[in-house]
Amino acid sequence: NEAGIPVFTMDREANGGEVVSHIGYDAIKSGKLAGQFLVDELGGKGKIVELQGIIGTNVAQNRSKGFNEVMDANPDMEIVACQVADFDRAKAMSVMENILQANPEIDGLYAANDEMLLGALEAIEAAGRTDKIVKCGCDALDETMDDIRNGSVEGTIAEPPFFLGKAIVEAAYKYLQGETPEKTVILDNQLVTKDNVDSIVT
Repeated sequence: NEAGIPVFTMDREANGGEVVSHIGYDAIKSGKLAGQFLVDELGGKGKIVELQGIIGTNVAQNRSKGFNEVMDANPDMEIVACQVADFDRAKAMSVMENILQANPEIDGLYAANDEMLLGALEAIEAAGRTDKIVKCGCDALDETMDDIRNGSVEGTIAEPPFFLGKAIVEAAYKYLQGETPEKTVILDNQLVTKDNVDSIVT
């Protein structure tokens, strides 16, 4: 701002300063989609684990907020463990190992991104509990999409970075052409399961 350079943000919102335009996905909706998926898959009743991302970020906070709104509306969905794993695969594996040891019964897992989901999946597979836990992540990484196809993961939320990149370049181009881009552009996200995994563009 001090140098007179226009600033655009993508995915992560700025904590201060002046931003011309922010491009992102509705992270609260992502959390709600994941929560509702677990409710539907488990018939509204089960013991749930939530792995949170870097909690100082708007994305982690909002994905958790949306997820917990759905959990709160379904009192038979009990969160038995909620821990931060910083969007990190190795940390999520370690955290999930401890959670599995402490909780002999877990029916569902929501990981706020697919890196954490994949780390947790390693721990779940090592414990021999893959078939007992319904798993949902967020971001629709190629690796997760393959796991949905082979049945080791049940769901994820698609927030394709391709469309973030495209939208932010379009906003910057508009601005440089003298137009006023929208202050906030929220892109559409969607649930990915075995039923639609081959039709989702990521």
